[in-house]
Amino acid sequence: MTDERCPRVLLLGFTIGDDLFRHIVAHDVVMPTQTHTFAWALVRSIRAAGSPVRLLSAAPASTFPRNRQIRFRSGRFEQDGVQGELLGFVNLLGLKHLTRFVAVVRAGSRTLRQHGDDVLLIHGVHSPFLWFGALVAWRRSVRGGAGPDGSPGSGSP
Repeated sequence: MTDERCPRVLLLGFTIGDDLFRHIVAHDVVMPTQTHTFAWALVRSIRAAGSPVRLLSAAPASTFPRNRQIRFRSGRFEQDGVQGELLGFVNLLGLKHLTRFVAVVRAGSRTLRQHGDDVLLIHGVHSPFLWFGALVAWRRSVRGGAGPDGSPGSGSP
C-alpha cells in the first residue's frame, strides 16, 4: 500500500444532474441516454478508485431547432455527493461551439486555479472541450497521453 494521495479529477463533458437530463429528454429529438449513463458510470469508477471528482459540464442538447431551447444558463448542481458546474451557452449553429468554448475557458481556468485539480479528464469529442484541453496542456507545458512505459505523459524537457 502506498501513501500517495489519489489525484483530484476535473471531469469536463456532459455529466449533468438527473433533473436537467429529464428536461432535455422531454424537449429534445435526440435522447442522450448513453452519454448520461456512461458519464455517471465514469464518475462512480473514479470515486471508487479513491479519487475525488468534480464536474464541469454542458447540457447535451441538440442544436436549435431540434431542441427549441436557445439559451442554456450556467449554474451549479450536486448529485450523489458530486459537485458540478454547468456551462452556459447559446444553442444556435456556430454560436454553440463559440459560446461553449468561452464558457469553458472562463469556468475551467477558474476551477483549475481554485481547486488545484491534478487531472483534467475530457469526456466526449467536442471541439470546445478539446481546444480547452490543448490550451491547458500548453499553459502547463505538459504532454498528453501515456509515456513509452504506459505511465502518464511527463512535462516538457
